[in-house]
Amino acid sequence: MPQLLKRWEAATFHLFGHEIRAEVKAPSFSDEPEFNRRMMGIGAKAAPARAALAAIESGQEVPAEVYEALFSAADPKWSAEVFAKCVRVPDPITLEGEEGEPITSGAGLFEIANGALVMEVLNKVSEMSRLGAAEGKASSSPSTSGPAGTTSDGGSPVTRTETVDGVAP
Repeated sequence: MPQLLKRWEAATFHLFGHEIRAEVKAPSFSDEPEFNRRMMGIGAKAAPARAALAAIESGQEVPAEVYEALFSAADPKWSAEVFAKCVRVPDPITLEGEEGEPITSGAGLFEIANGALVMEVLNKVSEMSRLGAAEGKASSSPSTSGPAGTTSDGGSPVTRTETVDGVAP
């Protein structure tokens, strides 16, 4: 009997105040190094962008170069390629009041995506490229209990029966 592997994972994203369903897969082995390099670059650009958003919200003056970092975190051409390769739409999406064919592919979804959706999807793909079930994605939460054999004060319930440092005088 052949082995059955699941590459696509169902995910819910947000667009225009609505939840949308899509399926996402991790990049292939040959695409993964470039994907991870680009995501690290986005992270580096996003740090000043997060600082800019905090400054804007507090009413502070923000330098023009910080705005550039805010708006250029992800390359649109590369992002479109990720959507085309790693995203699929299981149920067609239609836009209210707009003519045209329903959206049925990741590439089509990218065409109507806003920045928030692009970042949600890129982060989900990134998460999938780092963790699999064997590496801990399907594992339970870390235990909050102490090591086995210790009491609540951190001591051991075991008592010593002999001297460890040698013979007593």
